[in-house]
Amino acid sequence: MALWSQGRLVSVREWRTASTPTLAEGVRHYLADLDCTPVSACFAVAGPTDGESATLTNTDWSGNVGWLGFPALLVNDLYACAVGVGRLGPADSEVLIDAPVGRGPALVIGVGTGLGQAVLLADGHVLAGEGGHADFAPADAEQMAFRQWLGDRVPRVTVDEVLSGRGMAAMLHFVAMASGEDMASDKDMASGEDAVMERLGPDLPKAVTERADVDPLCRRARDLFLRCLAGEAVNLALRVIPRSGVYLCGGVVDHLGAALACPVFRETWTRTGAIGTLLRGISCRRVTRPHLALLGAGPLAERTR
Repeated sequence: MALWSQGRLVSVREWRTASTPTLAEGVRHYLADLDCTPVSACFAVAGPTDGESATLTNTDWSGNVGWLGFPALLVNDLYACAVGVGRLGPADSEVLIDAPVGRGPALVIGVGTGLGQAVLLADGHVLAGEGGHADFAPADAEQMAFRQWLGDRVPRVTVDEVLSGRGMAAMLHFVAMASGEDMASDKDMASGEDAVMERLGPDLPKAVTERADVDPLCRRARDLFLRCLAGEAVNLALRVIPRSGVYLCGGVVDHLGAALACPVFRETWTRTGAIGTLLRGISCRRVTRPHLALLGAGPLAERTR
């Protein structure tokens, strides 16, 4: 959380969501030692919302704003990220696919605990949905094998299941088994992920990325993740034609960092033929500015007064 004052973020503080499992507890925790009374607020949450209440998709968290006593709004986190993208400066992102930025929509994709997406239109309006819960579409033999393997372990193979922190854990489990390394029972997804965590620690996307140069299994899992991410970004870009570019953000994207600039991502993006020509005309950037959702939530809070 943060305060939005005179067009900028101040008093930014972070803590684990599980320690304050409702919005009310989170707000009280944040304001406890701040000598201020907000006049309006906006909270960006990882799940669908009607503007007044929400339940997060991938964690046991819920909240509503009716009790606050001042104007407040709940928005999807990628909605706020898209507003934040509109406020980025030239130094706030890293170019992955270089192309001229034209006039038109921008596509924002967030990868963290789950996958979110939103479209920032040229007039500043935002379209945000729950596309991360659409079915995952494999694009090569290894992705097809992974999709079949994962389908035996989860009720439905969505993009959210694949392109997330738990998706990367599943990929490491998958490539280890494919290489003959028995990390856990073949059908036991939970114990398999526990074995992965024991091997690399709880911050798995960061650990996989850091060890990819020395650990063949980490490299294979990372590259599979990058191909899946580039493929999903391409699919969304073809549906939107984001002339203002594609922006990648979120905790897993932060951990991947410079790995996103490797040939695996670029080769998946720049397909051959007529579609390849179209895609090479669309830029893709990794957002490097921290707290992108807060950067968008600030002006949204200001508008609710």
